[in-house]
Amino acid sequence: MRTTEYGIASESQDDIETLGTIGFTTAKTILNDSRNQWPDVYLVQRVNGGDWQRLNVREG
Repeated sequence: MRTTEYGIASESQDDIETLGTIGFTTAKTILNDSRNQWPDVYLVQRVNGGDWQRLNVREG
């Protein structure tokens, strides 16, 4: 079974804030809310515990 985990990261920070195995829509909402305080934040995902991959998600 495929497990997708989301997180948020930033160009200015070395760590990833793990959001867990939530849905994409929820992850995108958290990303958009986080951009108010952390302008260079972006969404990452990993599948089945693999490497984190950056996602290109448009604002809104």
